[in-house]
Amino acid sequence: MAKKDETFLLVSLEENKAKQLAQLVSNDSCRKILEFLSKNTERVTESLIARELGIPLPTVHYNLKNLLAAGLVKVEEFHYSPKGKEVNHYSLANKFIIIAPTGTEKLPSKLRSLLPVLLASVITGGLIQLYSYLRSPIPSPATLPGVFDAAVKSAPALTAAPETALQEAAVEAIRDAGQAQAKAYTFVLPENIALWFVIGAVFAIAAFFLFQKISEMRRERGS
Repeated sequence: MAKKDETFLLVSLEENKAKQLAQLVSNDSCRKILEFLSKNTERVTESLIARELGIPLPTVHYNLKNLLAAGLVKVEEFHYSPKGKEVNHYSLANKFIIIAPTGTEKLPSKLRSLLPVLLASVITGGLIQLYSYLRSPIPSPATLPGVFDAAVKSAPALTAAPETALQEAAVEAIRDAGQAQAKAYTFVLPENIALWFVIGAVFAIAAFFLFQKISEMRRERGS
């Protein structure tokens, strides 16, 4: 599956890429090539560009190489020449160039540095949840000894008592059996420690970013 192209190109003033882009845009040959690619989108090769623009082929090759490195031009298709050589088809990358201030690119780097912490928190929370689940008792209908004990204890009363006593004993046996069954199905759910662990980790990361943002705003006001 082809990777989806980004629609923008974020460049920081601290990067050498900003200087490289400025040099490319100020170059007459690069501007002509970009303009030609914007008007022609099918099977645009180096030889076609050189022939149509009247630029030497080595110059076209050199500038296209720089435009590819800068991400302004892309190669999606190619064909084979009669000599068996791959001939690239060039097209515009169609990206918005965004020149960001000095401190703008700090946020992505901070996110990348905190991703392992967040991932470790989620994994740890999952392990805690699994451990709590394995430790919790699981009720089973097969483990109901109270039902049989109540029936056995009430057996003598059922055989020796008159009709009224038989009815009372039967009701008592049913009541005891119901209580025993309820106790067998009763278990205590463990506290969801994993959920609170993950919530705490996310809250800590959010607090960190908020603190960083407040600090940056104070520095900007002070300057």
